[in-house]
Amino acid sequence: ANPDTTPFPWDVILWVIVSIAGALVVTAYSVKSVRRLMPMLAPERAAHRWAVRAAMDRFADLGLVRDFGETREHFAKRMATIAPSLATLTMAHLRAALGGAGRGAPVAEVRRLYRDTRGEVRRNVRWNRRLAAFLNPLGWLWSR
Repeated sequence: ANPDTTPFPWDVILWVIVSIAGALVVTAYSVKSVRRLMPMLAPERAAHRWAVRAAMDRFADLGLVRDFGETREHFAKRMATIAPSLATLTMAHLRAALGGAGRGAPVAEVRRLYRDTRGEVRRNVRWNRRLAAFLNPLGWLWSR
């Protein structure tokens, strides 16, 4: 074939770009889903860490993130109007993370606090904002 008459493969390039974009979106939603499920699936020693991480992800999806240098405790106080249980969950996490073996709250309590926080967000944030947060595949990237 004459190279001057061979068409440029725009259709192949477009297909590759769309495939890569689709794979990135599926990956982002997969990471988001796993991070949301981990508080209920994590082993006892890690449940507190995953519960706080998932709660922070929910707030990040809503566009509410910790300021630079802001502690988790201060952020939890700042979010108290939306989710009062976040402060208790944060303290349970800090006791487990910094207090040594056996110092943290029982895993059932940590999971209950996470469910409470999730429910409070559901009750105190308008449905359209929650829908936008649900559709946001990348909020977890800004969670700290």
